[in-house]
Order: sequence, then C-alpha cells, then structure tokens
Amino acid sequence: MPLNDQTPSVTLVNSSEVEVGTSANPLFGRDATTGTLANGAQTAVSNVAVSVLGANANRKTAIVQNVGNLSARIGVAGVTATTGIQLVAGATLILEPPYIVTGAIFAIRETADTTIFATEIT
Repeated sequence: MPLNDQTPSVTLVNSSEVEVGTSANPLFGRDATTGTLANGAQTAVSNVAVSVLGANANRKTAIVQNVGNLSARIGVAGVTATTGIQLVAGATLILEPPYIVTGAIFAIRETADTTIFATEIT
C-alpha cells in the first residue's frame, strides 16, 4: 500500500513508455518515474547459471518472474542452487531504486530445469 494511502497510478505514455505515480500521487512515496518498458524474454534455466538480463547502466527497474514449475535462484554472476534469492514457481521479483542492479542478473535452477521471464524499464 502506498505510504500516503492514495491509489497509485500507472499511465501508458505511449506504446513503449510507462509513467508510475505522479508527484501528487506517488507510488510507495516516490516521485514519478518515466521509462521505456522492454518486452523481455523467457530463458530456460538449468544447473548452470545463465544471464536473464544483461548489464544495463540505464536500468531503472528489473522484473524477473519464474514462469516455470520449479524454484530457481536469482543473483549475480556465480549464483548457485543454494545462494541468491529463491524464486518459487509463479513468483515475481521486482528490483527498483534504491535496490536496482545495473549489472547482469543470473538465474539457476534449484532441483530441476525451469523457465524465467525477465524484462526491464530503462
């Protein structure tokens, strides 16, 4: 729930830009953020860590969703099946300021192969 108890707004600026909140109606107490939403991609995740989002110094938000049926771990290069953030089937991880990661984001399965969808707003 937003800090000011107002309903947050999400406005489609055009076919590739979204605006989250406004100065009068911020999302989670932040000022408006305008950016370009990428379509993203699904990545098959196995027992070797793979990059699901490449490094991007202009990234404002990263969205990583486990669209597979089994758990995965999300982290930076070197993430293993027992380190990183656990993302169970159907869960979504949203990284935004002040916790945004501009380096590459990696995923690895915990027990068996799964699929991760990832996108970003720049």
